[in-house]
Amino acid sequence: MGNLERKLLFKPKHNLIEKVAGQLAATWYEIGRGQGMTSKYKNARLYARANIEKFIPKALEHLIDMLGNPSTPEIMKKEIYDAIMERKNDPDVAILTENGKFQ
Repeated sequence: MGNLERKLLFKPKHNLIEKVAGQLAATWYEIGRGQGMTSKYKNARLYARANIEKFIPKALEHLIDMLGNPSTPEIMKKEIYDAIMERKNDPDVAILTENGKFQ
């Protein structure tokens, strides 16, 4: 997360968005490697660290979907909500358009 941390004006209290983005990136890497993809990265962790910013929009989409899921526990919904609201003015995490649809 080195590149991402340098871009932020403040260090967020919640790093849930980055954690989910990292997990999505690592999963993407593992699936690709399982299908024969070659990579300059030796493992999923290195790939995720180098590409985490690319996965933030999908991580936010996933977290927002979890907010609307009735089976998501309330404590988890609060943590997701807090993480998103803490960064609501960050242009890198703004994924909603004016009409309320995902970009």
